[in-house]
Amino acid sequence: MNEKPIKPTILDCGYFKFESSSNQHSIEKLGRRIVRDYEIDFNISGNRVMILDGIKYDIMPNTIVFKYPGQTVQSTENFDMYTLTLQLIGSKKPQKNIRQNDYGEIQSTEKGDYFSYLLPYFSPMHYNEIVSDYIKLSKIYSVPEQYRECEQTLDHLLFLLFADAIAEKQRKKKQKNGTTNMEAAIEYMEEHYQNSKLSLKDIAKFVNVSESYFVRLFKTATDSTPKEYLNSIRMRQAKWHVTYTTDPIYTISYLCGFENPQYFISKFKAMYGMTPQAYRKKVVNHSK
Repeated sequence: MNEKPIKPTILDCGYFKFESSSNQHSIEKLGRRIVRDYEIDFNISGNRVMILDGIKYDIMPNTIVFKYPGQTVQSTENFDMYTLTLQLIGSKKPQKNIRQNDYGEIQSTEKGDYFSYLLPYFSPMHYNEIVSDYIKLSKIYSVPEQYRECEQTLDHLLFLLFADAIAEKQRKKKQKNGTTNMEAAIEYMEEHYQNSKLSLKDIAKFVNVSESYFVRLFKTATDSTPKEYLNSIRMRQAKWHVTYTTDPIYTISYLCGFENPQYFISKFKAMYGMTPQAYRKKVVNHSK
């Protein structure tokens, strides 16, 4: 008889902000916490320093952090994040701030290979969709009447995370096999353009060079600055959405990495000679 498919369930989901006190200057001064359940967090802002099972990680904004039950973790610096605590095996009930329970049972990792594609940390490509799913889950996960919608949203979130983690592994493998820094940087921008907070610092760090050196290399290789190139990617994607979808302009703005729809409209007009609304109307009339 076939085993039932694994269906993770949510124990807790929400928003967490950490502020180091003035006397906590180093991570060594913080107490260790034992991870008791599967934890998938999305670091929003701040530069988080984390030690996971004795390995130090510098966690940048817009980064997914994944932890297994039984690991030890400590963090310092000021940061905020969305938290997601999951159960694969067991009968725990949803509980607010469940990680603060230092005496809870450590969840079995017998089926832990379910999460084998996830990395300890990585930058997701589907930034806006992932944030949206976290926010939605934090509001509905404990409401019995919305169980089905919660289940579907969690499935969607995990699908995006697995896909992005696999893409990250493939990208790193490609780098090791000789992909040039500039090719890798362009791929990184192509995959992360939706992230409105994607910075020059993020891209330079990915290819492991200083920001100033990266700008010079990129300009030589492409005849444009990284900012100009990233903007061209976003505009190309925006043009596709305006042409082939009926999404509202403000939605397209966010999907293409712009936090301010008015700024997006002005950039679109500067590149294509008309506003997104006018361009869409022209395309529709032309196709009739």
